[in-house]
Amino acid sequence: MESLPGKGSTFHVYLPASLEWAAESPLAIVKHTGSGTIILMDDEEVVRETVGKMLESMGYDVVCKNDGREAVDFYFAQTRAARGFAAMIFDLTIPGGIGGLEAIKAIRKSGDEIPVFVASGYAENSVMKNPVELVLPQAFQSPLPLPSFRKCSAGS
Repeated sequence: MESLPGKGSTFHVYLPASLEWAAESPLAIVKHTGSGTIILMDDEEVVRETVGKMLESMGYDVVCKNDGREAVDFYFAQTRAARGFAAMIFDLTIPGGIGGLEAIKAIRKSGDEIPVFVASGYAENSVMKNPVELVLPQAFQSPLPLPSFRKCSAGS
């Protein structure tokens, strides 16, 4: 390492050489394709847009909502109109609004067993530590990791 104040630093990294070529093994690319509509609820627009596009690339239709109240109202309006959902992804913490946990409880009262995934930036949340207590397939640390969602949604 070379460093000069006001000039910056230069790092030299030396890696061991090998006389053998690394074995080429093609990576198995598993593309999850889904169908149906997913309700995505998060208070951050950038999360709704990014995760929404990821889900659309997997074949889902996505309806985005800002908070739990909007998501619950939309859910019940659509189920009254005989429209179903593939899953829901809810942010647990919505400042000044109804969060994912309360929204899930309201929807579960109807007896619907629709898969619900929760995401939160707060890993210490008790729901994040043990999502099974709420009969949730999975809890994700926000932002939503696409490979983990693909794996879980394939089984739901």
